[in-house]
Amino acid sequence: MKINLAWVEDPRTRRASVSLTNLMISTLFLLVVGTLEVAGIIKETGLALEYFGISAALYFGRSLNFGGKSFEAKEEEKSLTTPKE
Repeated sequence: MKINLAWVEDPRTRRASVSLTNLMISTLFLLVVGTLEVAGIIKETGLALEYFGISAALYFGRSLNFGGKSFEAKEEEKSLTTPKE
């Protein structure tokens, strides 16, 4: 069963991306909280900054390069079929 949700499309893979959607939500949240802090309505933005950092690490950590070696998350698609009786 495929459930269509409002995910942001990753420009590199042209597929819906949960981690990119999460990064966009955390960016908007950080902007709103930062604006409220500048306006003097709230005083603490630590949670929003932490959420943004975790979301950025999740999205940008998909492929890493260290010392010429490339580490990349591989997608494994598993078929969910029920055995026929």
